[in-house]
Amino acid sequence: MTAANAQTAVDEVLGASLAFITVGNGTTNGGLVPALTVKPGSRQKLDPLIALLRRQFNAMSASSSSSQPGAFALAAAVESACDGGGTQSVDPEPPPPATATSNSVSFTNCSSGGQTFNGTLNLTNIASPSAGNFTAHVSHNLTITESGAPTLVSSGNFDINHATAGNVITDTLTGGPINFQADADFAILSGPGLTLTSTVDTVSMATTDNFTGTIGTTLLRGMVTVAMPTPFQAAPGHSPNTGQMIITGANNSKVRFTVLGDETLVGNQVRIEVDPEGDGTFQPPVETTWADL
Repeated sequence: MTAANAQTAVDEVLGASLAFITVGNGTTNGGLVPALTVKPGSRQKLDPLIALLRRQFNAMSASSSSSQPGAFALAAAVESACDGGGTQSVDPEPPPPATATSNSVSFTNCSSGGQTFNGTLNLTNIASPSAGNFTAHVSHNLTITESGAPTLVSSGNFDINHATAGNVITDTLTGGPINFQADADFAILSGPGLTLTSTVDTVSMATTDNFTGTIGTTLLRGMVTVAMPTPFQAAPGHSPNTGQMIITGANNSKVRFTVLGDETLVGNQVRIEVDPEGDGTFQPPVETTWADL
């Protein structure tokens, strides 16, 4: 990590981690970057994969039997699924009193909310320890298209813990690897210790996101490890207003990225610091705005 590649590293890591959860994907200068730097209004739109998983879990909650705590089966018809056209097919539910421990969903030009899905989403080892809470192993291979955005191909395996507490939904992904491609740009999220957490308040739509693990992208031409001492928080429709991320490269060299405020803050909104020698001493910071990042 050096002053010359610090901003590129920040762009790529944001694009491959937080953008994977919440801010969509865009391309600038041939690399993966978060769409929030281009159009902060897209910040309120959850990543299509996480949104899709939440929709499936909501269907499970809706079809749970109140007489069988923790029992559920995936609804064959999901409200709002493919409301823009196309089809979604689901493995048949087991007859009562059996409960589903796995399911497979296939999408053919399934359009909803301006996004079109093709591919498969498989859940195994499904368990529901309490109402609105689920765990499962996920394998997927999906192609997501959206007007004005690069085609996103997402694939891989991970474990998910989906927890609902009042108005707050938290999804925690662990394991991996997770691969995705935005047009000609590739990224891989892997371990050890890959943990990706997305929390949304369904009333205020405020989000909190955190990522720990290893990221490699086409533009980086290598792997870096990422930790977030302070999770990224954002109001709906805005860039993050709080958060800090540490990117570690070869020889323990580091980039420290600190959020000072969202795009409504007058003046500088983000800070980038570099420790090229890996000795814990950071060079003088460079501060800029989300728009100029």
